[in-house]
Amino acid sequence: MRASWTHRVSDRVDHLGFFLTSAWLSLANLRRPLVFSPDSGTYVQWSDALLAHQFNVLAYLQSNDFFVAPYFYLLPVVLIAALRKIFGDSWPLCFHALNFLWLNLLLLAYWQTLRLLALNRWAIALGFLMLALSTDLLIWPHYMLTDSLYMALVMLGIWISTAFLKQLTVKRPTERQPKANSVSVNPLSANPLSANPLSSNLLGVALIVILCIVLSMARPSSPPLIAIFLLSPFALILAKHIDRFAKLIGLTLLLVFAIGLSYAALMVHALELDPSTRMQAWNLILGHLAEGGVIHDRPETYIASPKGLTDILMLYLLRLLWFFSPYAQGFSSTHLFVNAFQFSLIASGIFLLARNFQKLLPLHRALTVLSLACVLGTALFHSGILIDYDWRYRAPTITPLVVIAVIGFSSYLSNRSDQAAPCSAQDGVFHSDKKHKDWHAFQIPSDDDEFVQKSIATRCRFREAYLSVHAA
Repeated sequence: MRASWTHRVSDRVDHLGFFLTSAWLSLANLRRPLVFSPDSGTYVQWSDALLAHQFNVLAYLQSNDFFVAPYFYLLPVVLIAALRKIFGDSWPLCFHALNFLWLNLLLLAYWQTLRLLALNRWAIALGFLMLALSTDLLIWPHYMLTDSLYMALVMLGIWISTAFLKQLTVKRPTERQPKANSVSVNPLSANPLSANPLSSNLLGVALIVILCIVLSMARPSSPPLIAIFLLSPFALILAKHIDRFAKLIGLTLLLVFAIGLSYAALMVHALELDPSTRMQAWNLILGHLAEGGVIHDRPETYIASPKGLTDILMLYLLRLLWFFSPYAQGFSSTHLFVNAFQFSLIASGIFLLARNFQKLLPLHRALTVLSLACVLGTALFHSGILIDYDWRYRAPTITPLVVIAVIGFSSYLSNRSDQAAPCSAQDGVFHSDKKHKDWHAFQIPSDDDEFVQKSIATRCRFREAYLSVHAA
């Protein structure tokens, strides 16, 4: 009886994590009024222009000379203008409610992404704890800003891309069919909770393209993420070739250095141009660079003005390090403690990922590569442009970082489970204990993934998936 109760708790711990985290973050933001920042006023001003053109988007885009191309902020501007048109003076309340919707969409996308790959439920629940401790999720949903929407779109992109990658790995029916008394499955479809919402590759491509179009209208920093999602199938190719964590780190460092060097060379050339011929955005970027700026409006982080290619490269790399800093002068003790605890959990998960990287399934490695690309794409972009005073632009990277950490914790817990309850395998057939005499019918097709065929530890996960389905 006790074992049965424990098993049921284990099966539902991720559900509990979702509902508790959703309730905690929603209540934490609901008890605070909607806060307007300087950027909020800019959005309202731009929505005035759209309303003046009677929602004629083309006329709006052509008649306004904004700091950056107005297309990159079209989504929030249209949303605010529509709320003002429909709800009048009550529109801020509706915007606040929409922020809660984006927040819960982010949590749902995170949950479904990891369930899609049948990761350990306790690891998923631990990820919810990391999200519950995120100061970004505790702050930005009660601001009249686009961060909640943008974070949800990024996580939604990871979810869709993961489903698309899983769909790409589906084995097509062959002439060799399993026997009638056998159940043919793959490691990520044995559990109904990991069912793929995408029914075809074409649907996956269509959803990714639509999401990229929406992302392009949400924020100027979206191009790196758009490129990552459009090229997401390459994550599977990389996952098959990057079978060691050291390779992943080496490739990452090489990419960072190459992009940093390219950025430094571009800035050296831009500084030689006549300021009157440069766009306003370039003047801001170069002005911040000439000051030795690291974190915007935080002089304590600034360094001496860079003089050449090497200095600019070092400044760029320093900005990249500061982008992930959990510490800042002026943060309260509570803020620093929560940041330190959350970042220590993420670091622990990444450490476990490094130890167990070779044992990961290819799709798990692909999700790791995809999430890391989203984190690096955002960090490298803002290191070259601007890192905001309160690290607001780091917010979209928190959930992908948690996903990477959860994969690490899941690999560790799964390996421990395999060692505690070993199973035997001969010719792809699992042998049951006395409780489950029909386990012999749970058979792997001989043409399945090579990694699955060779790994008894992975076959044990088949057994675990079967037992959970049988218990349900």
